[in-house]
Amino acid sequence: MTIRPSQTDEIDLFDVIEQLWRAKLVIVLFCVVAMLMAVIYAVVSEKKFESHVNFKIDTIPPFYTADKTLIDFEKLFYERKFFDDWKQNHSDASIEFDQFSAEQIVDGVTVAKKVANRLAALSISSSNSSVLVIKSNNLAVLNDFFEYSQHVNQLLKADYVSRARSELEIYEARFNDLKASNESIIRNVLSIDRYIVAAERGANVLKISRPTLPSRKSIQLPVILIISIVMGIGVGSLYVLASNAWRKHMEAAQ
Repeated sequence: MTIRPSQTDEIDLFDVIEQLWRAKLVIVLFCVVAMLMAVIYAVVSEKKFESHVNFKIDTIPPFYTADKTLIDFEKLFYERKFFDDWKQNHSDASIEFDQFSAEQIVDGVTVAKKVANRLAALSISSSNSSVLVIKSNNLAVLNDFFEYSQHVNQLLKADYVSRARSELEIYEARFNDLKASNESIIRNVLSIDRYIVAAERGANVLKISRPTLPSRKSIQLPVILIISIVMGIGVGSLYVLASNAWRKHMEAAQ
C-alpha cells in the first residue's frame, strides 16, 4: 500500500513567495543591517597590499643550473648574517630580519614560520625565475627589499666568480697542457673563462626588477556589499519562514 503525503506536508511555492512578499520590509531590514555590518568590517579590517620583485637568471657559470642558482640566492637571502652586514651600511632601512625570516623561535625551539606571517616571501615561479612577494604598500619598505636583494645578488656573484676561478685552477692543475686536452675540457675551460670575464664587466647572476606598484589584496567594498545583501536576503527569508511556521504551529496547538 502506497502512502501519499497529505496536502499539508507539501510545500506550496506560491505560498512561500507570498509570505516573503508580505514580509519584504523585514527582509529589507535584514539587508540594511547586513550592509551596515559590511561597511563597518571594511572600515576596521586590515588593508592588505602586495608588491612583487621579479628575479630572472642573467649570467651563471656553466657548471650550475638555473634551479641551483635560485636556490643558492634563496639561502643567502634568508641568512641573518648577510642581512646584518647590509643593515650596518643601511642604518636608515625600515625593514628588520625577523619580519621576513623563514624561521622563528617558539619556546626555545626553532620552527618554520608560515608564509602568511612574513612581511615578504620568496618563491620559485619557474625554472629560470622567482618572485619576492612583499605585503606592504610602503614605498620605503619596497625599496629596502629591492636594495637588499641587490646586495644578495652581489654576494652570489662574488661566490660564483670565486668558484669559477677555483674550477680553472683545478683544470690547470690536472691538465698541464690544455692545448693537448680533449675538446670537451677545452670547451668547459673557455665557458668558465667567458663567465669570469662577463662577471668582471658587470654581468650579474640575476636580473632583478624594480618592485611593482602595490595592489590591494583584501576584499573590495563593492564585493563585500554584494555578499552582505545576498546574506541579508537569505537570513531574512529564513527568519520570516521560520517565524510563520512557528506561529502556525502554535495556533494549531491551541
